[in-house]
Amino acid sequence: MPRSEASYALTDAYRRQLLALRDAAVATATAAWAAINPSDLDGTYAAWAAAAAAVTAASGRMAVAATSSYLEEFLGRELDVAGVTVPAVDLERAEQGRDGRPLIETLQPPLYTIKSTLLQRRPLEQALASGLARAVRTVSVEVMADGRDTLDEISRQDTRIVGWRRATTGGPCGACLAAATGAIQHTDVVLRVHAHCRCVKEPVVAGVQERIRRPSGQELFDRLTPTEQDNLFAGRGGQAKADLVRDGDVPLEALLTAQPKARAVDDIVETPLSALTSS
Repeated sequence: MPRSEASYALTDAYRRQLLALRDAAVATATAAWAAINPSDLDGTYAAWAAAAAAVTAASGRMAVAATSSYLEEFLGRELDVAGVTVPAVDLERAEQGRDGRPLIETLQPPLYTIKSTLLQRRPLEQALASGLARAVRTVSVEVMADGRDTLDEISRQDTRIVGWRRATTGGPCGACLAAATGAIQHTDVVLRVHAHCRCVKEPVVAGVQERIRRPSGQELFDRLTPTEQDNLFAGRGGQAKADLVRDGDVPLEALLTAQPKARAVDDIVETPLSALTSS
């Protein structure tokens, strides 16, 4: 809930910038996937992983820089002062995954997916497709994490930032709508996301009278037509799930389920229809 329309629009523009960096990295990694040769799976996968790690790190460095620039401009607009700077962050943080391991290590699981699928005597095409889907998720998550982690680090150091709200739009899932309550979170609280998540943090600035209210997830859902609400859950319950929410049989917050992670902060997932209808 920023002070001005300009600040509100700036957050949305920042989100689009991060998503563009993510999508470009995913597109490059996907195009390179065609070079994987089943007759030399380990060797060609290693070459792909090295190339994918490089493009992910490059996009991540741009996400780090974009986040610093966003915060400087956002603070300047909110405080109505020029020449705002924020604490410096290391661009090389993008060389590591969000769990602290080198990117090349975080990109190994898709290879295991290919091999395990083949061991189940599934078709080669299915194994490669499953591996690619996992690889795309990894690249997507890592690029976005570089921007999000940078915002977290700067917010913890800059006393002008006293909290944040979840900013979601652009076709969010039910879990993100449920998480977008409008409540102010402490700067130490991590934004919980999922693969391909579009949400970002919008800072709350000390001493600023907020005037422009960002709609909650419930309000975003209520603004949709019934058809749009059905489409929101396409492939994940569709009209049946939408009916539960719009009829009041299931509160929106019930769509939010935690997904534990061994090496990182828990993710969130949209609660499946079966769990919402089970007695």
